[in-house]
Amino acid sequence: MAKHLVRGLLLVLAIAMGLLSRDAPPVLAQTGLIWTTAHLSQARTYLAATAVAGKALFAGGQSGPVLNLGPSAVVDIYDGVTRRWSTTTLSHGRYTLTATTVGDKALFAGGFEGARSNVVDIFDGTTNSWSTATLSVARNWLAATAAGGKAFFGGGGPDGGPPTNLVDIYDGSTGLWSIDALSQGRDYLAATSVGSKAMFAGGQTGSGFSNVVDIYDTGSNTWSTAALSQPRSALAGITVGTKALFAGGHGLLGNPRVGGAGGADRVGQVAAGVALAGCWRAGERRDRSGRCGRVGGRWRDRGQGGRHRGRCGRLGCGAGG
Repeated sequence: MAKHLVRGLLLVLAIAMGLLSRDAPPVLAQTGLIWTTAHLSQARTYLAATAVAGKALFAGGQSGPVLNLGPSAVVDIYDGVTRRWSTTTLSHGRYTLTATTVGDKALFAGGFEGARSNVVDIFDGTTNSWSTATLSVARNWLAATAAGGKAFFGGGGPDGGPPTNLVDIYDGSTGLWSIDALSQGRDYLAATSVGSKAMFAGGQTGSGFSNVVDIYDTGSNTWSTAALSQPRSALAGITVGTKALFAGGHGLLGNPRVGGAGGADRVGQVAAGVALAGCWRAGERRDRSGRCGRVGGRWRDRGQGGRHRGRCGRLGCGAGG
């Protein structure tokens, strides 16, 4: 009886605090956590999302009737403080764009609007104002992440050519742009950051799937490379604490979906059910050929005698981490 009373009180509290939004009833999970749902102002796919200054932004996408889909410019904004939604628009409607945040600015870059786009819409979370910039090359299916006060937009598919290796870099402190390059041109790649390092993993080249991980160190302004356990595209990347994980995606023929526990590559300790792409950590260095070593450390190629054949690992690092 007391348990049901507590749940009822939580439900009332959720309503009083304005957790319910856009006709969304809460769901009390078995864990005791309250889940709510909301609705975007416009149904759409292939949108991009990021968060800045306590606000979550969902921008662009493909919307419309099934037989007449088109690019959307809508930006739905959720304020985490007021728990209210608002809408605004990008300068150009487009889908298959990417987004990241650096400092107080959220950036939405590239995409497709009938042709590839080079537009970057920049939202200032402090002033709630918008500005625009341009990528060096118009493209979609690129990947974005931020590290060391800089936003990185890497790879992507341009009009009339193979995937690009270009990386457009936005300096959040100066507002200036620069250009660099991945070791391999590809689109449908994933990106995340761990510490001072921005990482671009996997993707699709002009001839197949890629297992390359390009790593940019913002402290030394240098690039290195590593490798996923399997080549794949359209994968996902995320960071938890000091660990970067890359999971899922399109694999090789005969294994078109690399997903589930066996399809995850991660930087850091081994966890049960997670495939380890070497025991590579934030301090590891690899050269362009994929060889590994660590200055002053005990890193080596495991080779045939190691637990993870042909991958880079630290001596003594096994299934238990």
